[in-house]
Amino acid sequence: MRIMTFSEIKKFGSRSLPSVLEMKPLNKPKKKTVIHYRDFEFDVKLKSDVFTLRNLQRKR
Repeated sequence: MRIMTFSEIKKFGSRSLPSVLEMKPLNKPKKKTVIHYRDFEFDVKLKSDVFTLRNLQRKR
């Protein structure tokens, strides 16, 4: 199991969102993964086939 925490709330456009995500495994207290978000894009247009089963299974 892991604990996920969000911190450092910032304004991204008109939205207030956490800019830091931290994951800590409960069985390894000295380990963690930290993601710092610098920017977000909202309402991004995607092709309709991006999330098809075939496309998701394709190795890149």
